[in-house]
Amino acid sequence: MDKAGNATLAKAWYDNRGYHAAAAFSNALSNMVLRASVPDNAEEYGITAYNHPLTLSKHQLSLRDTLEKTADLGISVTLLTAFSFIPAGNGNG
Repeated sequence: MDKAGNATLAKAWYDNRGYHAAAAFSNALSNMVLRASVPDNAEEYGITAYNHPLTLSKHQLSLRDTLEKTADLGISVTLLTAFSFIPAGNGNG
């Protein structure tokens, strides 16, 4: 128990470098909680998760990152320009 009196019921540790790790360990934790809450025949219950990670080559990943950064830059320049015209349009005169 911690200082507030809360008990940790379950904790899942995973290596986030793998595409499938978070989903697999989250599924294992969910199965553990489900089976602990079922009064009898716990082995008959379970959650099945299907994970199909998108595997990209280094070149595809680099191109994708470049395109995302370019799109983010375009959005930020558009917003900056829009916010520049708002004060300019409200001038005294």
